[in-house]
This record gives sequence, structure tokens and C-alpha cells, in this order.
Amino acid sequence: MRLVTFGDSFTAGYGVSQSKKWAGRGATNKFEDFYRRMNSWPRFLAEKLNIPFINMGMCNNFGNNDIYKLINENINELLENDLIIVAFSFPYRNLTTANSDYRNIDRILNSYNRFYFNAFYPIFNDEVPEPDLNLTNFIKPNYTFSEYLGEIELKINKPLFQNSSWYDNESKDGSQHPNLNGYRYIAKFIYDNIKDKVNL
Repeated sequence: MRLVTFGDSFTAGYGVSQSKKWAGRGATNKFEDFYRRMNSWPRFLAEKLNIPFINMGMCNNFGNNDIYKLINENINELLENDLIIVAFSFPYRNLTTANSDYRNIDRILNSYNRFYFNAFYPIFNDEVPEPDLNLTNFIKPNYTFSEYLGEIELKINKPLFQNSSWYDNESKDGSQHPNLNGYRYIAKFIYDNIKDKVNL
């Protein structure tokens, strides 16, 4: 079994950079891109699950329709026992709808062990899910990684967003990304919500 993750900059690891050159920039060189991908929540989740991982998260305004296209382009690379995690982006980055994006992604991943989460904005916040959608594998569809980090910050009294920032309105729109510890907590959140549903 492998962990294969898809998402936007919240999956790609934006926010972990310690480089003044790349802090706050979406487009990077390969070195920085690998640094981010290797230190985002997929790594820490894979460690908890004790399986290898492939982080397919992408920066630069990467929307849910882009996530669908990336999955579709790589569907033949997936193994039947892969564990797929999709962290949805803001639903209106493309000229598509939340319902169509979710339907397309769930349809193409239907035969896989898969779970869905919201990164910073609930995919169905502004659009009611159509009744025929299967939300069984969508963990807390009205909740986000950002909200979770905000709750943890109150408990530990430490910032979990980039540049020592705290959860606020900017965190809700995706402009503030988790720091390294924030990504560790996101991995814990995912693990706690899927551990009893995954056969390792």
C-alpha cells in the first residue's frame, strides 16, 4: 500500500520554507519544490501509517478541476491498494462547480480506498451537494484543515501558520499556509479520522 495525495498548496507544503528567497512565493525551483513536498502533511501521515507516499500537491492557484485533471493524467500509475487522500481547494478557482468537481473526482477514484478533506474552504460552503453525490468518504465536509489548526493553536498557545502567524480571516481564504508544525498537526487530524477505516 502507498499513500497518494492530491491537492493544492496546502498539500504541496507551501509555508514550510525557511529560505528567504522562496518564502511567500508559489513558483519555485525544483530544490524548493521538493523541500516543500517532502515536509508537508503527506510525509507525516505516511510515517504514522508506515507506508511510502507520493505527494502530488501543486501550488500556483491549483483548483479542484486541476486536481481532477492531475488524477486523470496519472490514473494508470495508481495501484489497486493505494490509499488516496484528496484535500480540496477553493471551489471556484476554475470555471467549474463544486458539484461537478466532486462528482468527477469521486467517479474516477470510485474503485480506490479514498478519503476527502477540505484544505481551507469547504467545497460545499456556497453550493448544496446534489442528492446523488456519494459523500461517504468525505471526512467532515463542512470543516477545514485551517479551522482545525485554529482550534489546536488555542490549546497549545503556539502559531501553526507560516511566518509565526495565527489563525485568522486570512487563514480562512487560503492566503496563510501552515508552518512545519501545522502540517504535522494536519497529518494527526487525518490519521485520527481514517485510522479505523483503513486496512493496513
